[in-house]
Amino acid sequence: MTMNVNTHSELIHDLMAEVLALNLIGKLLYLYPEEEWYQSLFDSNTFEEMPFGAERSETQNGLDLMNAWIDQHYQNGDPDWFQELRDDYTRLFIGPDKVLAPPWESVFVKEGRMIFTETTLQVRNWYRKFGLVSEKLYQEPDDHISLEFMFLTHLAGMAIRSIESGNPEIASQSLETQKEFCEHHLAPWAAVFFDQLYDYARTDFFRGLARLGKGVFLEVLQNLGIPNQGNI
Repeated sequence: MTMNVNTHSELIHDLMAEVLALNLIGKLLYLYPEEEWYQSLFDSNTFEEMPFGAERSETQNGLDLMNAWIDQHYQNGDPDWFQELRDDYTRLFIGPDKVLAPPWESVFVKEGRMIFTETTLQVRNWYRKFGLVSEKLYQEPDDHISLEFMFLTHLAGMAIRSIESGNPEIASQSLETQKEFCEHHLAPWAAVFFDQLYDYARTDFFRGLARLGKGVFLEVLQNLGIPNQGNI
């Protein structure tokens, strides 16, 4: 991937927006809900707009759903707003029975819907090439969609720093790595995961997160020049 000098500032802007979007979506999918953090997001109008993929219908639909839920439940003083969110998160990603929206690559790309497969090890090796190790190594699969998103942000950050330090060739290598990782480990399943999340969510907040996540992910694919795959 080559870059014209005239596009460096625009590319940095786009990559910074990508990092912000992927970080936010990744945390919402990965972290068990804490009331103070959600309050801070809602009070700061975090979901009023998205700096990345904003022109996509999925992104706007997601923001509309999330903001409608926030207005109806949080802003109107519903005392059960947080319990409703936490219950939905638990149903979707934890259980106690079947995990309705499993966030692990292995479940989608391997028969038997198993975790900790060779796919998990392949993803772990990608991380290790860049000195990255999951904080919950051996306790949680490395191919969680949020960890894979965080890996993309790490590569985007490398590209930003390389451009700023006058090394566009290294930045190009980082973006090529981002593209290769997406092709092998996100493009075949991430959009399907977001569709499944939408189907099983009970709250418009998490339905909105599903649409927002899909819109942002499709924007990543487009920017990397990766054709749509699977049920996208």
